[in-house]
Amino acid sequence: MNECIFSAGALLLRLGLGGAMLVHGLQKFKLILNGGAEKWLDPIGIGAANSLYLATFTELVCSALVILGLFTRTASVFISITMFVAAFVFLKNAAWSDRELAVVFLFGFIALAVLGGGNYSLSNLIFKTNSLLGNL
Repeated sequence: MNECIFSAGALLLRLGLGGAMLVHGLQKFKLILNGGAEKWLDPIGIGAANSLYLATFTELVCSALVILGLFTRTASVFISITMFVAAFVFLKNAAWSDRELAVVFLFGFIALAVLGGGNYSLSNLIFKTNSLLGNL
């Protein structure tokens, strides 16, 4: 595949998925600020507040890293894990229509974890790595 086209596609995925996920992270951050952490569910047994803090971290910080193209693969793995938990643990009894967005995010971020950030990324600028071979 032409590297320029690959990098443009990776950039579009990063901006679209990362931007959409960032909005979800901001909503969770507002919930924390409004004292709602104790009311959150505890899908993985680490405590309601810790579950919310972890989800907020991945959805805010990791999505910002994805948007910037900095440590795209690593950040995408963390978001993928969060989306797996959201779709198949947190929403395990929900209708498919309620789980669908988490599954779409899951596969989108898995794709970014495989592809990396592309040449139009901060990782490429800073670390001078070829996106087809490297980028953390």
